[in-house]
Formats: sequence, structure tokens, C-alpha cells
Amino acid sequence: MSFVAAMAGAAIVARPLQAAKVFAKLSSGTCTAVGALTITGFGLGVAPYVKTRAPLDLTQRQALLEDFTAVVGPPPASQADAAPQGWQFRLSFEDLRNPWLFHAFTQACRTVFAAYADATGVMTPFEFRCALHKMIDITWTWYSQDGSWDARAAQALAVRKLLGRVADGAFKVIDEDDDGSIGVAEFTGAVLLVLAVANGKAAGDAPILQRLAFRIVDADGDGVVSERELQRWVELALEHGTAPANAQFEPRGPWGIFGTRVLTPARLTRKWLRAADLDQDGALSQEEFASLATSLQMHELIHGMARRFAIS
Repeated sequence: MSFVAAMAGAAIVARPLQAAKVFAKLSSGTCTAVGALTITGFGLGVAPYVKTRAPLDLTQRQALLEDFTAVVGPPPASQADAAPQGWQFRLSFEDLRNPWLFHAFTQACRTVFAAYADATGVMTPFEFRCALHKMIDITWTWYSQDGSWDARAAQALAVRKLLGRVADGAFKVIDEDDDGSIGVAEFTGAVLLVLAVANGKAAGDAPILQRLAFRIVDADGDGVVSERELQRWVELALEHGTAPANAQFEPRGPWGIFGTRVLTPARLTRKWLRAADLDQDGALSQEEFASLATSLQMHELIHGMARRFAIS
């Protein structure tokens, strides 16, 4: 029964407005008693399951908030100096800076984690991918104003494409001991990291972004970035316009006396790899890859890929 209750809880978190309408109907008129019992049963059934399956103490929540602040940086000056304007129904990603809303968000993460984690209370990469997809869907539901079928279909497609690129890398960054499993605190941190990058809110100089970029590009997880792996992302950087201006142009002859030529993605990849490959072994270590950070701009690239469902 606890598992069924947890699944019901996850559904309610995923569709809060619809759930509120159901509770309102259950709690009105002659159904007041039934509605009260339903809400009470939800609390009694789900809360203990989530608390046991996805424990997250105050110290861990505070650490998550500090990590989140480090990733997104200080609030924009316009936001920090703005006078309060009363309650606004539509939230934004920036609202997660509020400790109360951040706590509510971590509770949603705990509920989803409890529903998707295995019997030992941890997540493997497969379960993580499914749960991360659900958390992004939940966030879009909270923040989006367009509930049309076309908007939902576009959002679902964008989420699948994005997660196909970044989910495995995000898992590897959060799984610091490389044991192939993560707990609820790591899961929540990964969700916040992916959302921050996807929304274009991540500070470009955050160290974790460099680790995330390396893990994402290192598709086979062998600890180095090959030319083939790098070219895949060079092509995306050129496609989405995040590569440096004129990156594809190279002078012909000494001092460009014969004009310039346009480098193909393959040639640009080889050029960047040779410049960063200090030991000339044909692949990039994490330290060597870091020198390409300003060229690839991975956080900007991921943001560009996610614009269809950005919640800024």
C-alpha cells in the first residue's frame, strides 16, 4: 500500500493544479467528509513512505541550497533591488532562491525519488533518467502558462532530446564515488544542476559546470574525450551559434595573405584538439578539456537546446 500511496503522491506533485481541483470538489458540499479523509489518507500514506525511502535532513538541504547558489551565482541586480510587488501566480526558476520554495522543491524531488528508487533506496542510471524526466515535466507544469496539447507535445520532445544528451553526464558528475548509484541528496542536486543549465541561469565559472561538460562529452565514460566525441559537440556548438565568432575561419598562408578559408566541423575539431592535447596522445583528459571551456560554452549550448521548455 505504501508504494501505491507514493505513486499517488508523485502524481499529485506532477499535476498540482488538477489535484487541487479534485480536492476542492471532494471537500465541497456533501463530500466534505470524504475530501477530508482523502487528504488525511494522502498525508498518512505518502509522508511516511517518502520519509523512509528518501531521507533528507536539514544539513543536507542546507548543503543543497549552498551548492545551488554556487551554480547560479548571486541574483541579478535588478532582482535584488526590486521592491516587492505582491504575490504573482506564475513562478520562475529564480524563485528557487527563496528558502521556502526551495524546500518545497526538494520535497517534490524526494517524492519522485521515493517512487523511482529501487528497493535498496538508491537510483541507478536507468532509474535516474526516468526520474529526471519526470522532475523536468513537473517543473514545466508548475511554471508554464500554456497547457495546450501542442505546447505539451513540443515540451515532451524537447525534454527527450535534452536528456538524451545530458542525463548520463549529470549522473556521473553527481556519483562522486563512481559506484553506479546515487541517493536522494545527489538526485536533487542533479535535478537542480540540469535545470539551472537548461534555463541559462548557471554561472559560467562554476567548477561543477566544467566537470559536467567533460562527463557529457566523454560519452563512453573512459575518462578521456576522443576526436569523434568532441566533434559531435563542436557540430552542435556551430549549429546553435555558441561557438566563438569566426571560429570556422582560418587565414590562408602567412598572415592571411591568401585570404581565409572556412573550416568544416571536422577540421575545427582537429584544430581545437591539437591545441588542447598537451601530451599529444590524440585524446583530451579532464584537465586538457578544461582549456576548451571558453570555446565550447557547454552551458550555453545546453541552454540553447532547451529553449523550447525553458521556465525562465
